[in-house]
Amino acid sequence: MSGALILIAMFPFGLAVAMMAIPPLRGPFVRIAPLTAVPALVVSLAAGTVDTGEVPWLLLETLVGLDTTARVFLFLSGLLWGFAGWYARAYIRHEIHEYRFHAFYLLAMSGNFGLILAQDLVTFYASFALMTFSSAGLIVHDATREAVRATSVYIILAIIGEFLLLVGLFQAAMDANSLELALIPEAVAMADNRDVTILFLLTGFGIKVGAPVLHMWLPLAHPAAPTPASAVLSGVMIKAGLLGWIRFVPGGFDDFVTWGWLCVGVGMFAAFAAVLIGLVQENPKVTLAYSSVSQMGIMTTAFGIGLIDADAWPAILAVLVLYVLHHGMAKGALFLGVGIADTVAWQPRARIAAFAIMAVAALALAGAPLTSGALAKGALKDELGWTGEWSATLTWVLAFSSTATTLLMARFMAEMARAMRIPKHMPSAGMWAPWLFVVGGALTATWAAPAVFGLDIAVADMMEASKVWDAVWPVLLGAGIAAAGWWQRARLARYVGVIPPGDVVKLAEIVFRRGVRPGATETGVFAGRPTLNWGQFSYRVGSWIGSETSVRSETRLASWRILGVVLLAVMLGLVGLLSWHA
Repeated sequence: MSGALILIAMFPFGLAVAMMAIPPLRGPFVRIAPLTAVPALVVSLAAGTVDTGEVPWLLLETLVGLDTTARVFLFLSGLLWGFAGWYARAYIRHEIHEYRFHAFYLLAMSGNFGLILAQDLVTFYASFALMTFSSAGLIVHDATREAVRATSVYIILAIIGEFLLLVGLFQAAMDANSLELALIPEAVAMADNRDVTILFLLTGFGIKVGAPVLHMWLPLAHPAAPTPASAVLSGVMIKAGLLGWIRFVPGGFDDFVTWGWLCVGVGMFAAFAAVLIGLVQENPKVTLAYSSVSQMGIMTTAFGIGLIDADAWPAILAVLVLYVLHHGMAKGALFLGVGIADTVAWQPRARIAAFAIMAVAALALAGAPLTSGALAKGALKDELGWTGEWSATLTWVLAFSSTATTLLMARFMAEMARAMRIPKHMPSAGMWAPWLFVVGGALTATWAAPAVFGLDIAVADMMEASKVWDAVWPVLLGAGIAAAGWWQRARLARYVGVIPPGDVVKLAEIVFRRGVRPGATETGVFAGRPTLNWGQFSYRVGSWIGSETSVRSETRLASWRILGVVLLAVMLGLVGLLSWHA
């Protein structure tokens, strides 16, 4: 069975290689690309749990397996990658670099499937890196100025994250004296330097999760990437960081009260701060990006509760994976809906239908009663008792987070109402069908998940009148505040500023530009002190980089064909060397 599992990740990788190597067959390959996600979806539903098994010919004896957590992640990933890929065939049809998008898409999909199935450190990290850097090709696809800037920020943070992860993972492997994931968390929990290791792991994976300050790539990447890429970026790929926390941070083996409360505090801050920033955005995809930061903050809070008390970990883990499924499906439906909105300006009936369907998905994300959001948030509220005397406070805070999300979704729907009147994309029936499937999954998958995947969550309890009311009043409060804001929008406009997407990135760019401009001098308390003239140094370096020889070399190396072949050769060579050594 282990050999069959690894093929789930190898199918999209192999098709991506074939797509780049055999140009005459790129058309047929693009048409079958979404089908490479079908094995993952089928196995997640039919296989049950699969014990860890070896694949001796790959890397350092690759270990793969399928536990309950992996099944839920694999189901979500298989469904979104498959339907978003189907959607992408119509969305970017006839573009010049259509095949390039699908090749990067398949590589990122392969990495995502690989890290979910991985049961050893090398396979997990290699798959994580493959997904991370292949995603850059999706973000930069349109080659606009915004896309290039977003990709630059993404790559910088990705490299920082990879460095932090390497340090943390190396230390974890040394503590466990093994590469097997099952042995690492307990070994980290018992290690003398466990706090340092946990810090590197939380921070390294936190970049992918979109934790505060580390989140800056999300509001830039989502609007820059094509819509189907945005759907998988938000719906699936940011969850890989959360899965990394689950796999490596030692929840359930000891009480990590300090780290747990730090995660709770950071998560709650993200849940509200991201909403405040999202409310002043004008691009619907940027608003959804800040919504992702907010919702990942709630998941970070749940993760922190599991760290506070080791006895709480099994129950919290079940709630956490349920929340992952809810958010991934709902956010995928909303992002794909943005692309649908670009096509309905000429069709009044289609515009009404698209708006109504998106409103349902938005209500689910806000946690409206009887939706997947109500189930996920209700299950999380039931587990807040592990926080002791703080449980009542956190219950209210979590309820008000639903109010904040409702406000943000109201803002998003107002933006969509305007966007639907501006034609941006030709109508395409090939986009509607996969979108409707994802919307259907967003409405039903979370309710079916406890029975299908064996999650210990009492779904029937969420139908009680008290639980329904707990879901109703925060949404009604948010809707009321949104209505009042709409009524007073002219007056409020005087006091509400605009925060640029990426927020912290803009501040860093301002500071950096002031610090390196040629001829800059120190003022204030630093006046008269000997300093290194970084302005002149950077100016000379920039002059050399801009020289004719440098630009010619960079142009040649930046060629898609050359760079793609070189990267694939290096990757395949490393895989071959590691496999031969094993």
